[in-house]
Amino acid sequence: MRGIVSVERVAELAEVDLYEFLYELHKRGIKAYPYIDEELREELKLG
Repeated sequence: MRGIVSVERVAELAEVDLYEFLYELHKRGIKAYPYIDEELREELKLG
């Protein structure tokens, strides 16, 4: 897919630690992983 970059890659490009980047996203109300609970369970095969 074109135009999609992983959160890990964006943090790397921003020269910021991944956890610091995720924290900043959270503080600003930005979802890093746009899953709802059911989708995440299915993705992780948790039932």
